[in-house]
Amino acid sequence: MTPFSDSNAVAVLPSYAAKYHLQTIEDLKKVGTNASSVIYGDAPEKPDHLDGLVGLKQAYGLTNIQFKGLGFGLLLRH
Repeated sequence: MTPFSDSNAVAVLPSYAAKYHLQTIEDLKKVGTNASSVIYGDAPEKPDHLDGLVGLKQAYGLTNIQFKGLGFGLLLRH
């Protein structure tokens, strides 16, 4: 066992959560095609991965979501 973990998180601004009544990740289905204002930031290779942009589109119907590849240093900040 190593001290590392492979975990993902999704965060939105409180104002966005209030607008779409988001409390859980499942609630992203409420956003649907209105996702044009959403920018999903992740590792540069993630737009083609099921655990990245492709998965968000498929699971929650976020068809208009935009992707921004982030540098490795930005991904490690807490």
